[in-house]
Amino acid sequence: MEVVLKISVEKIPVQGLFLEFGKAAEEFPVLWEMEKGGECRFLSPIMVQMKVGWVRDMVEAIGFVETQVSIPCRRCIEPVELPLKRDFSIYFTRNMPELDAPAADEGTEMATELVGLFPFAGTEIDLTEMIQEQVVIGVPAWPECDESCKGLCPGCGKDLNRGSCGCETETVDPRFAVLKKLKLDK
Repeated sequence: MEVVLKISVEKIPVQGLFLEFGKAAEEFPVLWEMEKGGECRFLSPIMVQMKVGWVRDMVEAIGFVETQVSIPCRRCIEPVELPLKRDFSIYFTRNMPELDAPAADEGTEMATELVGLFPFAGTEIDLTEMIQEQVVIGVPAWPECDESCKGLCPGCGKDLNRGSCGCETETVDPRFAVLKKLKLDK
């Protein structure tokens, strides 16, 4: 049976609706772009479990997404395989609250009640955006293959975890390089 990523709000029973399905990353546009761009590789389907129900005039979705992902190590670029699981509590509403425009000297800050709020119109809710957002938030930004990863040599690019490269190891912060030439009279 093909699972559609849309739910009819008219068919949500009073006790709520339980959904459980898996979809390939290719079926989510943002995740597919991440994979094509080399940011990561999804090693298993995106598994979703959630309960959907009405809370006043909003539809609440509580559950989790999980998958297995391969991401390049931030130091040596070797692939790092990690489990990804993210719990969520999301609300869908037809009536998004209006935000007052901030004064010119105020910083723009999202109101806390809007975090986790998705708009919808009509009688269907498309879960695609919400699911891919949860996965993107769950993907680690700076994964490491190991805490002691030595990374790549900045001179020749050799993986220093596999041995020394022979490049000069003295590193001088370029901001202080001029101090090396400074001669002080005693």
